[in-house]
Amino acid sequence: MTEPENYSEPLYIQFRMPSVRLISMESNKLELDAIGHKLLRRVVSWALASRKRKFVLEKNFQITIDKFSDNRLNGTLTVPAQENDQKIEFDGASIPLPWLAAALSFEVLRPLGAVLIPSIVHDYLFEKGQITVEQGGKTTIVEVDREIADRLFLDIFRSVSGMRLWPRVAWLAVRAGAPFFQYKGKRGAINRVTISVALALLTLFWFLYLLAPVVFCVLLILLPGLTLMDWLVDRITRRYKLKK
Repeated sequence: MTEPENYSEPLYIQFRMPSVRLISMESNKLELDAIGHKLLRRVVSWALASRKRKFVLEKNFQITIDKFSDNRLNGTLTVPAQENDQKIEFDGASIPLPWLAAALSFEVLRPLGAVLIPSIVHDYLFEKGQITVEQGGKTTIVEVDREIADRLFLDIFRSVSGMRLWPRVAWLAVRAGAPFFQYKGKRGAINRVTISVALALLTLFWFLYLLAPVVFCVLLILLPGLTLMDWLVDRITRRYKLKK
């Protein structure tokens, strides 16, 4: 058994590295195996590498937390590996285009990098809206709302990485994405962070258009193009699976 890791700022945190199995690569290989055409295989393999990562825990993950603003969550939190005999899937904070996010953040925002520990807790809370906490020998199930879950994600990420900038960027992304991602089966409302991030991106694209119109046009084509590519890959792989 590995030795527990300890961190002290801004939260006191202790945990043993989780045992995870990456399942997105397994499913990617199955999808590629179903496609015989060489050109299609190359296109699909590139697009599959751009998908969000998915993994499962091999065993329950426990993390001990202290000094968090919501005292109900100061204790030992348990994220189960499975419920009702089915493995729970995680996606590493829903990072899109993981290779691009990793490159732009100097490897900090890799789904299986520094963001792994906070994302396991965060992904589970997004699915269930509650978590088992042990405090002083007493175990309770604590209901956690979306804003607290996002704050916990930020503080764990800051503690584990020892950074301030990239955890804040990741937190802004999850807060801004509230209207687009479900929390316990419900989409969030547009909030101040959503509006602020949207205005900041519009301003950035406007300045980019004025200063470098060619780069702006490339981005304007590339971003929707990647979304379309992901949709096409789904259609292609489904077709070949049905044939096989």
